[in-house]
Amino acid sequence: MESGAVWLLESDGELFQVRVDRKIGAVAVYRMDLSDELPAWRAARDIGDRVFLLPDGIVATSCCASACNLKRNRIYFMKENDGDR
Repeated sequence: MESGAVWLLESDGELFQVRVDRKIGAVAVYRMDLSDELPAWRAARDIGDRVFLLPDGIVATSCCASACNLKRNRIYFMKENDGDR
């Protein structure tokens, strides 16, 4: 994906992939399905009571939305504040 970014993250024992196509502003979330003989990425329409925190870098994280007082089923893009350097 030349015009976007991909993050891999683990959340509550599940593996997720978040893909962002910056050219068209599309965000897609996939969950690794290990139930079949061959593992496969499946589209995830809902991430439940989770939030994904995606930084400019490569290390993403997740947390329980209700525990963090954030809206559930959301992806937050974190931008580094240059004034903090």
